[in-house]
Amino acid sequence: MESRIEDILSEMFSRQKKDSLSISQIRNRISTSVLKYFGLSRASGYEEILEAFSPFLGKKLRRYESSRSVHIGLNLPIEEIILNKLRQRGKLSLKQLGKYLPISGKEYIHGINHLIETGAVTCIVNEKYAVFVKPASDTSLQMQDRDAFEAAYHKIGKGRGFVRIHQIREELGWDKDRFDGTLKMLMADYTVELHGGDPTVLNKQQIRNSFTDERGVLYITLTWWGKRQ
Repeated sequence: MESRIEDILSEMFSRQKKDSLSISQIRNRISTSVLKYFGLSRASGYEEILEAFSPFLGKKLRRYESSRSVHIGLNLPIEEIILNKLRQRGKLSLKQLGKYLPISGKEYIHGINHLIETGAVTCIVNEKYAVFVKPASDTSLQMQDRDAFEAAYHKIGKGRGFVRIHQIREELGWDKDRFDGTLKMLMADYTVELHGGDPTVLNKQQIRNSFTDERGVLYITLTWWGKRQ
């Protein structure tokens, strides 16, 4: 059971379409069999839940803390947490956005400033001088994702022509929709070519983190044919 906790929590975040959940949300949504394994129940307190899952934080998962709550979530860059929330909510004031995020004020300010500087987020000022932010255009975001995907490919591949898809997915740490969407975009313009292979050389998690198309065909590696940026 303990070896699967990271996967169980990650799959729960994916089902909820969230990067993190509060401690009480995790307690109320996780299966009773997992709670029982740790000697917990739906009535267990915040400290008990946090203590039980804290040993599994650090690699794939991490603790997030704001002035209002403590969350456990995917171990993502702060900028990614902010941008994902904007993608879900659309245009928000800086104050509204901050209330939705499970991070400290210092992390929020640093992250939103970086997103604005890099062009991933644009600012709008209304007639009352309130500042709103929204994701940049889809084209701009797609190009940023393409560049990040390519950088991960070359970092992992180190000049090799075949790079495992699960390694790129794990390096980027994106949610499934974002990774698969970017991969399909790269396939559509022939930037990458996907290859099959022997799945017995992979464990179950690596197979899940590879890519299976609509026909159920599993692809394990890919080759980047596009011009290097």
